[in-house]
Amino acid sequence: MMFNLSVKCFYFILASFFLVSCSSTRSITERYIKTEIEDHKIGKTKSSTIHLVYQTSLALGNDYIELAGFIDDDQKKLTIAGDKIYKYRSSFKGDPTTLRQVAFINLNEGECELILKNYKGMFKRIKDSKAKSSKEVVYEDLTVNEDLFVSFSKHRVQGIRFSIWMYGEKYTIGGKKFYESLKDFVDLD
Repeated sequence: MMFNLSVKCFYFILASFFLVSCSSTRSITERYIKTEIEDHKIGKTKSSTIHLVYQTSLALGNDYIELAGFIDDDQKKLTIAGDKIYKYRSSFKGDPTTLRQVAFINLNEGECELILKNYKGMFKRIKDSKAKSSKEVVYEDLTVNEDLFVSFSKHRVQGIRFSIWMYGEKYTIGGKKFYESLKDFVDLD
């Protein structure tokens, strides 16, 4: 009986992996930029370019973050979209109720450059820091604007992590890939 349950769990995990890996590319920033930021006038054409900077699923598919750059009035801007899915406490057995929260924030080129300018120094300081116990977490934060800060954290067991905090919600992502992707976007002509 135990073996049968283990096999079923293995197949469930394997099927979940294939479903996530075969799913189509999400583009929640595209929808937001095209419908909330760009100004469309009846009878007028408009040219625009959106550059997908970074995207990743987090925490076994419950969280998703995407960064897309665009040019607006000849200025580079970056939209960050964070998509979190929360499972409500069940009201009854098998209750599938979930809450989906999607947040968007826009950064100007100066705010992107601020992150790039401070990233390596923050990483060095967090790398050199020491957590005093297994229950302590050390942080190195950079406030980008009133709604966003980026953060390195270090824990004795989990090691170093990089997070984007939008409107008080934390999205832990791959820091090196994020840095390189953001740098590529800022360096675009």
